[in-house]
Amino acid sequence: MLKRIRRRYLALEIDSGELFDSREFMDAVWSAVLKLYGEYGASRVGLALI
Repeated sequence: MLKRIRRRYLALEIDSGELFDSREFMDAVWSAVLKLYGEYGASRVGLALI
């Protein structure tokens, strides 16, 4: 029996005085995920910006 993949979503509102692009945001998020879960855990997260 296959395990069903549960998708989870996180909505964020960024309040910043300076402009930045989505690439800078994703780099910061991936850096935090790597620190928290390590390389193996981060590879299993399946993080994407939609």
